[in-house]
Amino acid sequence: MLRRWVRERVKRARESNEKFYRFIEGLKRLFNDKVSIILFGSRARGDYHTGSDYDILLIADEYPSNNIFERISHIRSRINIIINIQMIPLTMDEMIQSLEEGSIIVREAIANGVLIYDGLSISQKIDELRGTIKR
Repeated sequence: MLRRWVRERVKRARESNEKFYRFIEGLKRLFNDKVSIILFGSRARGDYHTGSDYDILLIADEYPSNNIFERISHIRSRINIIINIQMIPLTMDEMIQSLEEGSIIVREAIANGVLIYDGLSISQKIDELRGTIKR
């Protein structure tokens, strides 16, 4: 009984990770590699459980809409993978403005997140921003 439960949890974790990888590859294709992605939250910290979502801060030069919810809808409709993911799609200027305005979520993503893809070459800027955040 316990072995079956463990096997099932391992199987679900593997499937979730594979979907996440495919989702990230879909983002890279959608933005022609001109995107940077920061994983944050429990998945980045390593204290997640099988049902935990993936939290990502998505940085791109431009989006088809100024509305965050329309951006998310656009991305999800182009990458047809069902996955428990929360994303914050921003431009670099919007991300900096969000930090200046005290966004707790963006602050968490910058301070403790992991830059998992850097198609915009923003790693140095992220490091600079991390230095300005009080922990």
